[in-house]
Amino acid sequence: MIKKTLISLMATTILSGTAMAQGATNGLVIGGQIGYAKFVPWSKIYGHLNNGGAYLGGILGYNFALNKKLSIGLETGINYGNRMSKGFPAGVEVHTNLLNIPIMAVINYYPTGNGFNIFIKNGVAYNRQEEISSDTSQISSVTTSQWRYIAAAGIGYQIQNFNVFTQYTYLFAKKWNDASSSDTNTNAMNAWTAGITYTIPM
Repeated sequence: MIKKTLISLMATTILSGTAMAQGATNGLVIGGQIGYAKFVPWSKIYGHLNNGGAYLGGILGYNFALNKKLSIGLETGINYGNRMSKGFPAGVEVHTNLLNIPIMAVINYYPTGNGFNIFIKNGVAYNRQEEISSDTSQISSVTTSQWRYIAAAGIGYQIQNFNVFTQYTYLFAKKWNDASSSDTNTNAMNAWTAGITYTIPM
């Protein structure tokens, strides 16, 4: 369902893109994204029978155009994964939320000059993973925070200063099925998102 929605969004944007594309430009980039994310690989530990949830966030960055087809830049933001896993160990509901703040280098490439673009991102992210229990008679939450490598790649279509995109993100971390009750590592994650950015020329 989500994959069909991402493809439909890209197709609609391309077909309606009558405005002139600008290619790579210098400027401040702001935007947002929304989609689906899950821990990988998944196994039924801690009684968590469901894996995956909504994932959304904001984007802030700066691009420096080397020419009309190529730009480099830096990007940060804040992303939140809601109820990334959920289960009922011993009859008690437990779910996991994830917040991450990436700092990434970005390369944007505009191969055709008609607005279509390809991008890759690589860097590190601060991750705050919280496991929350509904049993208030015991410890109600356990929080783990760590810095981890993160990478992303995607495609977009530019209309004037707007860029509509779809992106795949991978967070390098402890594998979900390697965790234990005493584990202090955050988990690896896949995310598929769609979003839009706006570049303020500078």
